[in-house]
Amino acid sequence: MIVNSDKCREIDHYAIKVLEIPSILLMENAALKVLKHIDTVRFSKIAICCGPGNNGADGLAIARHLVNLEVDLRVYIIGDINEDNKDFMTYYKILNNLKVDIRTIETIEDIENFEDDISKYELIVDAIFGTGLERPVKGVFEYIIDMINHSKRKIISVDVPSGLNTQNGTRIGSVIDPDICVTFQYRKPGMKEENFSNIIVEPISLPREAIKKILG
Repeated sequence: MIVNSDKCREIDHYAIKVLEIPSILLMENAALKVLKHIDTVRFSKIAICCGPGNNGADGLAIARHLVNLEVDLRVYIIGDINEDNKDFMTYYKILNNLKVDIRTIETIEDIENFEDDISKYELIVDAIFGTGLERPVKGVFEYIIDMINHSKRKIISVDVPSGLNTQNGTRIGSVIDPDICVTFQYRKPGMKEENFSNIIVEPISLPREAIKKILG
């Protein structure tokens, strides 16, 4: 089933605001669904690239679980840390308390260090942008996406290949080209099969009542 991004957000909103399911609980569910597709035996050196929004918070949630699997883990946060995003900050503080190696990327020097570092990792988890992106990425985000694509490392995208307009599949600018993308609950319209044959749809326990309310 294909459901557009606006409807997906409405389902989330109904589940969180009306049914009072904590958003962080849904993020935990999402993280575990991505985790099942990460082979930590084959890939023991993992980098997670997070944007400042909810997709980035999903990435931080995945990092929390990977810590327990004793992999060589580094988290990159691209752009300013979003202190207004409660879930993002919750996971950020947890990872800091767990002494996870977290690097922020804001300057040209940070980008140069990232390009040198990323080759040391075997798997890159892309959690930079989610379904809300409607314009081409620019600046530091564009550089990072291009570097990830050119790294020749295994790439797993969280919910959406970062940079993709999920409403129509537009590739105006830089877009992550993942080996697989684990998308949540439904395939989005922009994930056209001719462009993305590697989409895995995973449910995250959104309640039937919320789905029925929005989709009918």
